[in-house]
Amino acid sequence: VCAVALAGCASANSDDADNGDRPYRVLVTGGISAQGELAANAQTSILAAKAGAQVQNEAGGIGGRQIELTIVDDGGDPTKAVTELRKAVNENKPDLYLNSGPSSVSAAVLPILNQNDILSFNIAPTEDSADPEKFPLNFDLALVAADTARGIIEEAQSQGLDDIGVLHGSTAYGVQFGTDMSAAVQDAGLKLAGNEEYDVTALDMTAQLQSLKNAGAQAIALDAYGAPLGYVLQSLKRLGW
Repeated sequence: VCAVALAGCASANSDDADNGDRPYRVLVTGGISAQGELAANAQTSILAAKAGAQVQNEAGGIGGRQIELTIVDDGGDPTKAVTELRKAVNENKPDLYLNSGPSSVSAAVLPILNQNDILSFNIAPTEDSADPEKFPLNFDLALVAADTARGIIEEAQSQGLDDIGVLHGSTAYGVQFGTDMSAAVQDAGLKLAGNEEYDVTALDMTAQLQSLKNAGAQAIALDAYGAPLGYVLQSLKRLGW
């Protein structure tokens, strides 16, 4: 994906006096030091960015400028991501920012990117990350929550399920998923058994699942990324559900 994204920028004007001979700076952030799937996803994203930069540099770079890739470990922490981005803007402002997620990082860095007119590609959408009026230089590469919700509804209907519970995390994407999923259930004429939120740092989701079970949910539309998914499954097993 990064190779395609970088190649798509190659039409930049190489005669721009502001650019001169300086490299095309790309800042990639990811939770390298995080745990589980978040770290694995960051490592994959960074590897893809390195490959994309190598391929495009061999093809002449972007507008005749060689790509200079800077990789930053934000640990999946929004506060650290903001600190590193501000540091980069002050020292060597990037031309392009690639975010490896999660959505809490996206929500934190997008206003700064917009303020500094920095092009960005984002794999962790938020409620307004695809809004061109708010963030005209940001492009979401992943499905938004509403698209995922429509797919889940189609699957539920194909299996004859009409009583759906929603369980989502407390991240920006998770909250949006909960909102869009609940609306999709009701718009499809199905019954919403409940909409439960869990703290993404929690180790047990039994209470939320018990509530959905008591409400008669036949299926759960679940938002869980990395370690929380394992804790949800453990909680389901604990309930014998």
